[in-house]
Order: sequence, then C-alpha cells, then structure tokens
Amino acid sequence: MGPGPCTLRIIGVVREPFEMLVSLYEYWRSFTFRTPPTPEFIRAARERPFREFLELAVVQGHAQNYHEFFDVGGPAWPATHLLDFEHLEPALREVCRRTEIPVPQEPLSRLNRGPNQGRDLTPYRDEAGTLIEAVRSHFRWYYTEGVHLLVRGERGAA
Repeated sequence: MGPGPCTLRIIGVVREPFEMLVSLYEYWRSFTFRTPPTPEFIRAARERPFREFLELAVVQGHAQNYHEFFDVGGPAWPATHLLDFEHLEPALREVCRRTEIPVPQEPLSRLNRGPNQGRDLTPYRDEAGTLIEAVRSHFRWYYTEGVHLLVRGERGAA
C-alpha cells in the first residue's frame, strides 16, 4: 500500500510574472553579494540589459514557472494555497481563516513592494518588446488557470 495523503501545507505568494521578473532583475542588480554570483541568470541581471535577462528567464527557461514551482497537480497540491501578491494582507487573513492558523496581529513588513505600486513599468515593457509573449507562454499556467485560483481575501476585512 502506498503512502497516505500528503500532510504538508504550502502557502505561497504569487506575483504577476512580468512584475516578478522586473522585481527580480532590479533586486539582483542592487543586491550587495559577499562573493560575486556565479549563476548565469543572476550575472545577467547584474551585467546585461533587461531584455537579455528576460530572454534567459523565459526563452532559455532559467526562471522556474509557477506550475512547476508549486508542483501543480502533485501530492501537496490539494493543501496548497497561493496568495495574490497585490492583495497580500487580506489573502493571508483568508488563508489563515480557511486553515485555522492564527491570524498575525502585526501587519506584514513591506521590504519587497510590487514594482507596479506607483511605478510605471512601460520602459521595461518597451525593452521586452516581443518577449512579452514569451513571458506569457513560459508562465502560461498562471495566466490561464493560476490567476483564477489565487486567494485575494476581502480588502478592509479584519
């Protein structure tokens, strides 16, 4: 007889893929590493234009897509909750309610704000050009199914 159902609970935060890639690019460009990074993907963010970084990410597959990362359909999938980054506070409250996890009393730290919060991504979209379609293809699951599964919660609900 095989193992029983997976008891692992996964709570993940998912961001719109293009915004996530812009954020990752900017983070790796500005982060002070103790030793120079060796992975080509990180070096590309630090040394190359955004379009080249994006090509590595989605054409050459250096960025793992959400479908693979969260093992969609795998053994832990029934116990996986994906929170929408743009609605993080209410989404976290909702998942806590659903899973009977105590709701945090303190607001979440805002160390990693979304790049679209008060920020124009047009220069990145312009530089990406036709690679926008490659982003949509690489992250196809997010755009076709995942976006409908994200927990958002209700804004203003306590």
